[in-house]
Amino acid sequence: MNAVDIVPYARVRHKGDVVVPRDPGGSSVAQAVLAERVGLPSEIQDFHAQPFLTPLAAAVFDRPDDFLRADPDESLAPVAKGRITRPEKLKLFHRWDGIGRLLVCTDAEVSPHDDTEIFGISKADGELRHILSRVRRNWREIRMLNATAWGPMGALVCRIPLYGRYKMCGSLDDCSHMFHSFAATVQRAHSNVISGRWTGAELSDGEAAHRYLLESGLAVRDQEVPIFRCCFKGLGMGDQAAADIATESHGNVVKASGGLRREERLIYRNAIPLSPHEYYEGIIVDDRMGMQRTLLHGGEQPQVLRDRFAAVQPWNAASGLAVKLSKSVREAITFTGWGQQTEGRAGPSWPVRSRLCSWMRAPP
Repeated sequence: MNAVDIVPYARVRHKGDVVVPRDPGGSSVAQAVLAERVGLPSEIQDFHAQPFLTPLAAAVFDRPDDFLRADPDESLAPVAKGRITRPEKLKLFHRWDGIGRLLVCTDAEVSPHDDTEIFGISKADGELRHILSRVRRNWREIRMLNATAWGPMGALVCRIPLYGRYKMCGSLDDCSHMFHSFAATVQRAHSNVISGRWTGAELSDGEAAHRYLLESGLAVRDQEVPIFRCCFKGLGMGDQAAADIATESHGNVVKASGGLRREERLIYRNAIPLSPHEYYEGIIVDDRMGMQRTLLHGGEQPQVLRDRFAAVQPWNAASGLAVKLSKSVREAITFTGWGQQTEGRAGPSWPVRSRLCSWMRAPP
C-alpha cells in the first residue's frame, strides 16, 4: 500500500502540504509553447455552427460584447499568465494565418482590458494544445450558457448491467480540430486579442496584415501604418463559453440526424434512460460515443448503433463538421471514450489502464 500512497486524491494529506505534479509533462501542467509543436491542421474546413445554435448561444458566439458586465472594477481583474516567448508567438501567428484564423487590427479596435496570454498542455501524441489564458475577458463577461451541464460522464457506463448474457458494442466519433473550425466574427476575434504589439514588418509575410492594409487603404511603406494587434479568429480553448458552444452545436447536428433522443441520451446527473432499443449515447464537447447492449450469444447485430452513426455523416458533411477518421471506432467490444475503457464482454468500465498506472506510479 505504500506504493499506492502516491495516487492523487488518495494519499494522506497534512496541513501545509504543497502538491507538486509528479509528471512535468502531464496534460494538466502548463508548458512553454513551441509553435512547431502545436497541433494545427495544414488546412481547415469551416464549421457553420449558427444554424445549430439556439438564438442565445448564437448571440454569445457572434456578439460577445453584448454580454459584458456593466462597469466592473478592473483593479479586481485576474492576471493572465502565459508561457510563450515573443518569437514563438510570432511563429504561432503565422500558423494561425495559414489556416485563416488570424485577425490583425489596431489598438483602437480592441479593449486594453482583454489582453490574452497563451500557454500549452501536452496531448497524447506528443503535440501541444495551445490554450488562451483569457481570464481577464472571461471575468468581464457574464456567463450565459450551460450546455455542458447536460453532458454524460464515463462512469455512467458502469450502471448498465450485462448479467453475463449481454455484451456492449460501442462506436465513437471525435471531431477534428473542432475549436479551430469555428469561423469567428470580427467582434469575437477582438475579444481574443493576444498581448503584445507588432510592427508591419513583423507581420508583412502574412495574409492577414495585407488584408487589413488593403481594406483600410494603407500601404506597407506608408508613414501612417499603425502598430498592429493580433487576435485569434476562432473559438479559443480558454474561453468560458467555448465548451458550451461546441457541445450545443455538435449535439444539435446529431439531433438533426435523429440522434440524441431523450429516451437514449446519457446525462451525468440523471439515471440511465429506459431505451426501447437498449441504445445509449452522449456527447462531451467534440466526442460522441454510442453503445448498444445486445445478446452475448445468438448473433444479434447492433443495428440501431450502426444506423445512428451512419445517419449523421451527411449532416457532418453539410455543416462542415469533420470527424477524425483515425480515432473513429465502429461497433467495438472493447473501446475507450470519455476517459473510460469499457470491456463490453466482461462488463466493467474503468479509467484507461495506461492512465491509471501513470497515476499510481507503482513499481512493476
